[in-house]
Amino acid sequence: MTIITFESKAYKMQLEGIYKYLKALYEEDKEKERKKPYTIKEACKLLEVSPRKLQDWRNEGVISFTQIKNKIYFRQEDIDQMLEKYSVKNLVK
Repeated sequence: MTIITFESKAYKMQLEGIYKYLKALYEEDKEKERKKPYTIKEACKLLEVSPRKLQDWRNEGVISFTQIKNKIYFRQEDIDQMLEKYSVKNLVK
C-alpha cells in the first residue's frame, strides 16, 4: 500500500475542485429533470390532484398542456405558471 500525502492547502483545493465538479453535475441533472415533460399520472402526483381534476383544469384553460396524438404532457413551466397565476397572496396584515 502506498501512502500519499498532501499539504493542507493543496488538499483543500482538491476538495473544492471535486465539490465544484459535483455541483455542476447536479445542477445539469436538475435542469434536465426540470425540462422533462410530465405525463398525466406524474402531474397528478406532483400537484396532488386526481386525473379528473387535472382534466377539468385542462378543459377550463387553467393549465396549459401539450398533446401529441392521444398523449398529454405537462411542462414544468406550465405547472409553475398555473401555480403563480392562481396563488393567493397573504391577506393578513
